Amino acid sequence: MPDDHVFEIRVEISDVTLTCQRGETIMQCAWRNGFYWPTICGGNGECGVCRFEAAEHAENLAPETDREAILFRTIPRVSAAGLPVRFACCAIANGPVVARRKGIVPKAK
Repeated sequence: MPDDHVFEIRVEISDVTLTCQRGETIMQCAWRNGFYWPTICGGNGECGVCRFEAAEHAENLAPETDREAILFRTIPRVSAAGLPVRFACCAIANGPVVARRKGIVPKAK
């Protein structure tokens, strides 16, 4: 029987697949899987560097947080493909998502 609390987040451009747990942010998922997700503020929702495009299954992300709404007032929603943009430190995944982001690499040991 499949566990619906565990699912995959695929990160296009970086060619990374993460095994995520329901209720964790995309950034927490990446870190737990041993990957670096670009950030300046350390995932505190202050810099916006962690933004990504939700290429598929954006409906599996929890609604935009108040912190994201505040950040989006100062940081434009830049998306080359016209896709929804979210912040990895705020976006909580509740199912599979295909994200578009470069720079997701294994953490240095």
